[in-house]
Amino acid sequence: MKAMRILGISYVLIFLSNVVFGNILYAKDSDPNETEMCVTPNDLKTNVQAQQKAKNEDEGKKVVQEALNAYNETLKAIDFLDHGQKDKALDALAQAVGKLDILVASFPQIAYFPINSQVKTLNIAADLDSIKRQRGQVESLVKNGYLQQARRILDYFASEIRITSVNLPMATYPVAIKAAAKLIEENKLQEAKDSLAATLSTVVITENSIPIPVINSQFLIKQASQITGTTTPDKLSKDKKSQVLDLLNRANKELEIAEELGYGKRDSEFAQLNKDINEIEGKVTNNEESLNFFDKLKVRLENFKNRISI
Repeated sequence: MKAMRILGISYVLIFLSNVVFGNILYAKDSDPNETEMCVTPNDLKTNVQAQQKAKNEDEGKKVVQEALNAYNETLKAIDFLDHGQKDKALDALAQAVGKLDILVASFPQIAYFPINSQVKTLNIAADLDSIKRQRGQVESLVKNGYLQQARRILDYFASEIRITSVNLPMATYPVAIKAAAKLIEENKLQEAKDSLAATLSTVVITENSIPIPVINSQFLIKQASQITGTTTPDKLSKDKKSQVLDLLNRANKELEIAEELGYGKRDSEFAQLNKDINEIEGKVTNNEESLNFFDKLKVRLENFKNRISI
């Protein structure tokens, strides 16, 4: 899910000063029956953390250093103007303009260049039944016009890896910097400073989210397929078969949680994924070959996650 907005300079500066990725974990870390599971809640948490770290590294690689440098030069120019250093302010803006002109010339089709990102995990502390009840409460509140009460619940109604990026808008940012430089040359220093402050606030914030229940479902299905692949269907022990069926059932529950939380907008593919998992459960129960079905399910689930994460 993607959102885009323009925020004030003070928020952006706070954002840029933060650690690049962090966690907001609303869910409990462990389960009393954890030791009885072949895949524990802690295993799921560790997998999510690994994916969060990988996503953070990916986002870090997307940062365009020249764009970030241009942003920092703009900050320097404001500081120089605060100290009445007109020439140094002009030099800083010249540096910024030069970097931006190179980017525009090299990548004319790109509208935004990322200069920073933040990756964090939000995970609601509720089981499927509780989530259904909370969803019903939200829908009732909205229906009856209690929007602020509904919003307070929705603030915590998420289970996702959330990626927030700060981007320079190339259609407006370079033009605004050049206009501010002209004001400085005309000795209109306060106007130039106000203009630069306004320009900094036009950075665009984008948000993407990857649903954790879908990540969990993928992990559980992967573990189930690995157990199934250790031997032929007719030689799979009763205990191993029970583990596989439990993992598949939990994978299905995770998808139900994703659906109740609104990821995919009650997507029809949830029903197809449920059907696929039930079909594999039948294959395992009847000692039939299931690995090809697992492979198809993995591909379908990965495509589904990518589609609803945008």
